[in-house]
Amino acid sequence: MISRDAQIVLHIKRYCLDTREAVMKCSNDYEQFLADTVCRHAISMCLLQIGELSGRLTDTFRDKNKDRVAWGKMRGMRNFFAHEYHKVKLPMVWKTAADDIPSLLAFCDELIASHPEDFAFPEIPEEDIL
Repeated sequence: MISRDAQIVLHIKRYCLDTREAVMKCSNDYEQFLADTVCRHAISMCLLQIGELSGRLTDTFRDKNKDRVAWGKMRGMRNFFAHEYHKVKLPMVWKTAADDIPSLLAFCDELIASHPEDFAFPEIPEEDIL
């Protein structure tokens, strides 16, 4: 059976792809991002979900990959979105979506490619993870 960490990585990858799509919908342009409320909220929700999912990874997995991914910062961003949304700084959201999410997506893709046996089973429904 596919591990819980592998399932979570697949879900994180999906939210990275959704973030990339939202960035492209606002023409990969910060000014368009600022002008498009739907795009801002979509990206923010994806970042919140990535932070939530990162907190559900095992400590062993996070420790093993801590040099490649800032798990604590992801979780912190999730908490900020969840509890201080009115204080969210839009430049930070854009920078994370445009600059950091591509690296996280590359990490997920590399992990999946280097361990295909760990990702070979059907996904568990999201409601069973969250």
